[in-house]
Amino acid sequence: MRFKLLGSFGFLLMIVLFNSALMPVTEATKPVIEGKSVATESRPQVKNRQAISGEKVDSSIKTESEMAQALDQMLTEVTIKGESGEEEVLHCKALLYRTLQLFPEKNRQALKYLVLNFDSTARRGLGSGSRIKLRCADMSDQELVAVTIHELGHVYDLGILKGSKKTEESEFRDEKTPIYEDDLSLDFYRISWETEKKTKEDSSYLDFVSTYAETDAFEDFAETMLFYRLNGTQFRKFASVNDYLQRKYDFMKNKVFAGVEFESLVTEKMSIARRDYDSTVMEYDLSKLLGS
Repeated sequence: MRFKLLGSFGFLLMIVLFNSALMPVTEATKPVIEGKSVATESRPQVKNRQAISGEKVDSSIKTESEMAQALDQMLTEVTIKGESGEEEVLHCKALLYRTLQLFPEKNRQALKYLVLNFDSTARRGLGSGSRIKLRCADMSDQELVAVTIHELGHVYDLGILKGSKKTEESEFRDEKTPIYEDDLSLDFYRISWETEKKTKEDSSYLDFVSTYAETDAFEDFAETMLFYRLNGTQFRKFASVNDYLQRKYDFMKNKVFAGVEFESLVTEKMSIARRDYDSTVMEYDLSKLLGS
């Protein structure tokens, strides 16, 4: 009798298991994986523009004229230099508006002044704590957006994370301006740098995302921020074999992008054993970045 009961139970159990296997996987039954697995690397969730910024993207702003007007309203002053037509100005302003919308307001709140130069001989870009200068001539949209993100890195570094005179001066200086000890960027600078121009004795070119990042601590910050945003997957590969880059990646993730990680939009193959000179000229999917 006991044998027969166990047999019946086993038969019923087989039926239940068989039916369960045929059930569709619903959202409630999907496994949730957080963080990195020891065996395999989980793919970070790619956020859309609204999720990244934490703000509502104004869907009513659609035309280049509307975007250009929104950019003018966003900043204290937008200056146009050089000879240009109305369509060229509108296109450049619209492209920069869409680029700025990729970032939370706190990442760009220090940006007050924007200079757009249509002289093809002008410098591609220059950024400081509150100002960005860009060349809008003789440069592809793809490159202009990358340069803008790089220069926005300088704004975030020197305008948002900056310290105050209430604390002592550090070993770093932005030309004649001292970097104070409560400056949050010091945690980044001190990964590879002894001073703003001098790298640590054990430093290697592989500790940087590009060779241009080796120029000084400030260019290292801006290049790293750009690389993080456009080439996240490759950055994680670099960081997996380099402790300095892992620390830089973690800084960008936690101090700049509020924990958000990104997949690579870069279309070119990159070797883990070499570095390109300039991250602003990487080939990447611009339409995917801008969500269009």
